[in-house]
Amino acid sequence: MQGLGLALKILESLVPRLGSGSPAGKDVLKVISTLSKHMEPGMVSQAGNRNELQNQMQRMQQMRQQMARPQGPGPGAAAPPGGAAMPPGGGAPGGMPGAEAA
Repeated sequence: MQGLGLALKILESLVPRLGSGSPAGKDVLKVISTLSKHMEPGMVSQAGNRNELQNQMQRMQQMRQQMARPQGPGPGAAAPPGGAAMPPGGGAPGGMPGAEAA
């Protein structure tokens, strides 16, 4: 429930910036009204909010680190070490079937 409480606080902070009369502001107010039905007064403490916010920041940092890691060779990259490239003609021994050496 800490996450829900934190989400409500974030949504509440958006209302003044969006304007409560704007279409987006009205939708945010509806969402706040709907979600706050699942919260009871005192369910969320400041310490709980701080902990949830820290957890979310750690998850975001981990995701950024994962996204920054190289993902290996992409399409068109060189063959892996030890892998031989295919010779022209598809690599079939003896050239094309039915063709005789001159």
